[in-house]
Amino acid sequence: TICKDCLRDCWNNIGWSLYRKQEYARAIPWFGRAAEVKRVGPMGELFDSSLPLENLILTYVELHLIEEAEKSAVDYVSRFGRIPWPERHALRKLGIDADALYVEHCGHAA
Repeated sequence: TICKDCLRDCWNNIGWSLYRKQEYARAIPWFGRAAEVKRVGPMGELFDSSLPLENLILTYVELHLIEEAEKSAVDYVSRFGRIPWPERHALRKLGIDADALYVEHCGHAA
């Protein structure tokens, strides 16, 4: 009976709690669950939340999972646009240029 926004936030917060305890691998499934929750708008449109995907990116960086981090970054850019600064900065640690991914996406969208 919990609303979808609250469910998403609960799962995201469980993941964030594990992340803060440096239990990165255990946080991934919780962020994944949170990312799957869609909110239905007043006209029946479905909305995704960017926060769980941002947290997944940070977690993949901490685990040095380059392929997963880059895939998540590409997914983020295609769904939400430019990646926020903290995640862009973290991705640099893995040699991933988030701004280049964004520019490349914009070139394909044109």
